Formats: sequence, C-alpha cells, structure tokens
Amino acid sequence: MAETPAETDQPVPDWAVKVVQQTVRDYRYTGEYLPNPGEAIHIGVRRGNDQIGEIVVQHTMTGPRHLLRLHFESLDGDAKETLAARSLKQWQEITPLLLERVCRYGCKKKPGWCESCSQADRHTQGMFRGLTRTPEAPPEEAPPR
Repeated sequence: MAETPAETDQPVPDWAVKVVQQTVRDYRYTGEYLPNPGEAIHIGVRRGNDQIGEIVVQHTMTGPRHLLRLHFESLDGDAKETLAARSLKQWQEITPLLLERVCRYGCKKKPGWCESCSQADRHTQGMFRGLTRTPEAPPEEAPPR
C-alpha cells in the first residue's frame, strides 16, 4: 500500500495575493500586511478606523496537488471562516465569498457597517452571497500555476 504524501507549506503565489488584494479593495476594506515568519500571508482587515480581523492566505502541496486556503478570523474570535481552492478560477470565486462573510460579521457586530461597502445595497438588506459547494472539497481542476 502506497503512503499518502505529506502536506507541505509552499510560498503563496503572487497571483493569489493580487486576487485577495483586489477583492479587499473592491469591498472597500483596507488590508495591511502583518509580520509572519512562515510561508503564509497575513493581512489585517479594517474599514476606516475599525479593525475587524485577519485574513490568512496559505498554499500547500500534497504530492503534485496544490491547495490554496483562505481563512478569516475576527479580532474577538467570534467568526472563523475557511475556504479552499485548487485553481485560479476557484480562487477568484471564493475570495469574494469570504469578503461577503466578513461583511456579514461586521454588520452583525455594528449597525451600518456596510454603508460604505461596494455591496451596500444588498448588505444593508441582509443579503449576503453564499456558497454553492463545500469549501474544503472543491472539484478537481488543473493545479494553479
């Protein structure tokens, strides 16, 4: 019986970080890089002077298979969300979904949180986009390049 290869941390691809940066800007948040000694990228997320939490971008490989994880944790620890992707297309789909969850959490904690959000029309009515598939088991596609 063959042994399952171990999951190893890899540097996060530049394209993955650029997608996250653009999505953070699209939702009118500010993202600040936080120090981290490992391969993962840590981004502190705030709107105006209000900090809400941290996004962590992680890239791992198990054998030849790539996996990118996008994790959000609120400053108070009340909200934790993790989504995963195996391709650029999936990454572009899940990144806005994570920011939807950040906004949902912000609106729950502070009325009017999304007044300056690019999605304010939907968010002020309590409408947040949801997942169409299980986040930890994305369909197989070509690995990210």
